[in-house]
Amino acid sequence: MGTRIGNMKSGMGRSILVLFDQGLVSGTSFLTGILLTRLLGLEAYGVFVLLWMVVLFGLSVTQALITKPLQSIAPKMDKEDSDIYLSDLHAVQLLFSMLTFIIILLALYVFSFFAFREVLDIQTIFGLSMVTAAMLAYDFYRKCFFLKNDILAAVFSDTLLAILQIGGIFLLALLDSLSVSSFLLLAAFNYLLLVLFGFFKIIRPRFQKKALKNVLQKHYAFSKWLLGTVAAQWVCGNFFIICAGSILGTAAVGAVRIAQNVIGLTHVIFLAMENIVPISAARIFKEGGPERLFAFLKRITIRIGWGVMLLLLLVALGAPYILSFLYGAENEQYSYILIGFCIIYLLVYISYPLRFALRTLEITKPIFIAYIISAVFSLFAADIFISNWGIGGVLGGLFITQLITQFVYIFSLWKTKKYYENHSFDTR
Repeated sequence: MGTRIGNMKSGMGRSILVLFDQGLVSGTSFLTGILLTRLLGLEAYGVFVLLWMVVLFGLSVTQALITKPLQSIAPKMDKEDSDIYLSDLHAVQLLFSMLTFIIILLALYVFSFFAFREVLDIQTIFGLSMVTAAMLAYDFYRKCFFLKNDILAAVFSDTLLAILQIGGIFLLALLDSLSVSSFLLLAAFNYLLLVLFGFFKIIRPRFQKKALKNVLQKHYAFSKWLLGTVAAQWVCGNFFIICAGSILGTAAVGAVRIAQNVIGLTHVIFLAMENIVPISAARIFKEGGPERLFAFLKRITIRIGWGVMLLLLLVALGAPYILSFLYGAENEQYSYILIGFCIIYLLVYISYPLRFALRTLEITKPIFIAYIISAVFSLFAADIFISNWGIGGVLGGLFITQLITQFVYIFSLWKTKKYYENHSFDTR
């Protein structure tokens, strides 16, 4: 009995630390957006948002290829095999980060000769390339901390990042040196420091050609559909915003993003789920099969869902006051964007447990199909929606892409559940 109570207290303490850590991550991003908007202006912030999409795309690629398979594969291994696997994957991640830096640096340098010369100077190109490569490695280390149940390491590194990033913005502003390019260099420096911490904290990388090949093959088997999903997912989430920048200007991009920053507070919950639920789901699936997996995810979705709904309702009701307080009275006019995102994020929340189920079962093809359909819709509809309805068209388009993905996920899981009830189940 005493052991059980101790385990419950330990589990509760871990959950509190995870929520604190994700609150710290989301809070840092949130405060960074506020400071950059107030200090640089909405138009310059819109430029930063468009550039940061490169970082987000790189992060999506490395998550699909490396960290998402890691979270589902490693928990099913015993400790010895898991340590060897993690050591090999560590080497893969470092090589991937270096390759990412080179590709982005060269691609942006060449692109700058044809467009956006006033934005893509050498300082901006180098800063964006470096921060992307460093952030990919740091994301890998954070996932390893959670996998090894070393929550304190994640809390320490994220606290340090918050201090360095927010403090650095204030310092650059005091020196009258704050710009989009200087912030990118600041962020690159901060992430590199954290990468050094992560490198010495987890298992050393093992650079053996055969071992690296085996890991890549294992991850390809898991990620062959997720990798194809990355480009489609990026189009779904960003193409409407890119079109808004082209048609309506960078100030419109900034307006959309400040609303997303506010609603991004829900990412405290989403990121905590991302770091905890897939690992727990994989273990439950190993012990009890798909039936227990579905029951676990249903229970988690309902329990957390009440909190998410309450949070979104409060944000929607207070939208004008929130934007005025955070970004200035001149931005109160964009409260309708924030209300629109509250509705969209209800669907975003539901998509998380659906994806967790598919990934745990290692059935990733439906995720690819969902994003392909949504991407095709985005490519064809973005110009029409935005030209006719402006920012309202951006919101409507993002809502429809979420509906499309939800339908594909639910239909695929329903088919899988029915098949399992009538046949032997094959996780592939």
